[in-house]
Amino acid sequence: RAVANGQLGSLQIGFTTSMLYRGVTEILAGFRQSAPQVAFDLIDMPVQEQVDALGQGRIHAAFSTALTLPRGLAGHRLEGDALACCVHASHRLADRQRIRLPMLADETFVLFSRDTTAAGHELVMQMCVAAGFYPKVRYYVRQWLSAVSMVSQGFGIALVPASMARAGLPNVRFIGLDDPLGELSSYLLWRPQSVTPALERLIAHVSELPRRPAQRRRSTA
Repeated sequence: RAVANGQLGSLQIGFTTSMLYRGVTEILAGFRQSAPQVAFDLIDMPVQEQVDALGQGRIHAAFSTALTLPRGLAGHRLEGDALACCVHASHRLADRQRIRLPMLADETFVLFSRDTTAAGHELVMQMCVAAGFYPKVRYYVRQWLSAVSMVSQGFGIALVPASMARAGLPNVRFIGLDDPLGELSSYLLWRPQSVTPALERLIAHVSELPRRPAQRRRSTA
C-alpha cells in the first residue's frame, strides 16, 4: 500500500547545474520531508541528455532549463529567471545597474555550444540579432556555471540566468538587461507513459509550490 500511495519507492532524477541555484535543492528537501521513504538519485546532465534519458526510461524525471516543453514529454513549469549580463569585476560596465544589449556589440561572448544546448544558444543569438548585432563568440561551454567561471577568469562576457549570482564565484558582476526576450523558463519534466506512484508524489509536491516571478534584481558575486 505504501508503494501504491507513493510513500515508498525510488526515483532517478536528472538536473541541469544551474537549477541548483534556482530552488531545486529546496524543492527536494521539502519532498524528502513529505515522502521520507522515497529514495532519489540526482544526476547532472545537459538538457538534451535529459530528454534522451527520459525517452529511453533511464531517468524518471528531470529538473530542466528547457526553454519549451520537449515533444513527447509532460512537464510542470517552474518559476522563471531573467537573463543577466555577467562581466568581470574590472569590466567597463561592472558598476552599471542595467544595460541595453547594443552596448555589448563589441564584446567577446562565452556561449553554449549549439550541439549541447541548442535552445540556450539560439535564445542568446536571437536576442543579439534583435538588438542589431551578431555576437562575437570565442568560448563555448556546456553549462551556465562554466560560462560564469570563464568570465571570472577574464575570458569574455556571458548572458546567464540572474540566479547564477548565488554560485558565489569571485570577480564577477551580474547586470540587469533591458530586453523583453531575456527570460528563461524551467520545468520538471517526465515521460507520461512511465509515471510511477513515487513520481506522481513528486509531481504533486512540485505542482503545489507557489510560483514566483523571474528574478530581475542586480546581484554581485
